[in-house]
Amino acid sequence: MLRKKNTLVFEQYVYFEFFTGIKDPAQLAEARNSSVQVDRRSIEELNKSFDFVKIALKDTGFYNRIAFKQNEHHGERNIIDIREIIAIMNMFNHLITPQGSDTQPITSYTGKELSLNRFLNLKDSRDQVVKNMTPILPDIYKLWDTIELTFPEKDKNANRIYKRKKYAKFVDDATFVGNSLFSNKPMTYCVPKGLMYPIVGAFRALVNIDHSSQKYSWKIDPQVAWEELGSKLINIIITSSEDLSDSPDAVAKSSNTWDLLYKEVLIYSMRHCQKGNS
Repeated sequence: MLRKKNTLVFEQYVYFEFFTGIKDPAQLAEARNSSVQVDRRSIEELNKSFDFVKIALKDTGFYNRIAFKQNEHHGERNIIDIREIIAIMNMFNHLITPQGSDTQPITSYTGKELSLNRFLNLKDSRDQVVKNMTPILPDIYKLWDTIELTFPEKDKNANRIYKRKKYAKFVDDATFVGNSLFSNKPMTYCVPKGLMYPIVGAFRALVNIDHSSQKYSWKIDPQVAWEELGSKLINIIITSSEDLSDSPDAVAKSSNTWDLLYKEVLIYSMRHCQKGNS
């Protein structure tokens, strides 16, 4: 800036804008959303659209790393986008992924913004279904974490094969190459989300919804199910990966892979329930 004897050589002005008739911050954000784009999650955070999700997850160890709006926790590492939280939740939400449907929730992986929009478009039903899901919601993310942390170790043969994959980024048993998504624990290998989403989504076969209260519960503890089924599920996903040129992205877009994993968990659930009734 040019100066002459400590005096500005041109006049200075301060620009003011006055908005009237705006009742809440969300309306202001929308009014200013013409030149600099404000993403929808930020507007919906102002609208308190995520309040019941916050209540359901407030006691989890990862809650303070969730970014509910644009640039939240900026500069910090291993931040979890609320759209990721919603995308995973949608796989178990029967209003978005109907129970018994042949349609697999592939869009939870392929479209995070679409997943957010589908959740928000539930409108009057949205808060109630989150309340109904609250008994199982923390378990879903705990299941993700368990699968990610124990992925190759569930099967000795799979362990050897998996760590040779380029996408595993494995160096040796002492070199950390990443952190788990939810517990943020250091890992000596990576599990791409293209493998995680189809496996975790298969466990929606274990969900029970009470006919009268609409409350969600588990038919079988998903941690127990993973302990017993993990080896089979990993072999399915690794075989699928090899058939698809070792591309996790292609795996996550393969409806056949989602079907195989889901049916494996569904059959397990049915057998378990039959044993319980006998």
